[in-house]
Amino acid sequence: MNTTQLQQTWSAMLQMLPLMSKDKAQTLIAQSNFSCPQHLLRHIHHNTDPEIAQLSTEQKKLLLQNAFGARKSGKNGVVVSKQVKLSKHVYNLMTSMEPEELISKV
Repeated sequence: MNTTQLQQTWSAMLQMLPLMSKDKAQTLIAQSNFSCPQHLLRHIHHNTDPEIAQLSTEQKKLLLQNAFGARKSGKNGVVVSKQVKLSKHVYNLMTSMEPEELISKV
C-alpha cells in the first residue's frame, strides 16, 4: 500500500466513529502528528514531551479537540463543540484494550 491508500484507510476508520465526518477525518490526517494511527498514538499516549507526559488521562483525552478544524458557534456566541466528544472517541479508540468500549459509550 502506498501513503495515499494508507491515509484513505485511516480516514475510513476514523469516519466510523460517532460524529466524525469525512472533512473532520481529513483535517486531522492532514496534520503531521496525526497522519497515521502510529503518529496519533505516539502523540496522545506515548509522548515524551514533559508538558504532555504530565497530563492526566482526562486531559490527554482533550488533546485533539482543536485538531478537527474550525468550531461552530451556537446561539448567543455559545460554542457548540463536537470536537471534545470526537477527541475523547479517538483517544478511547487508540488506547482502550476493551473491544466493546466504544460501542457501549455511544
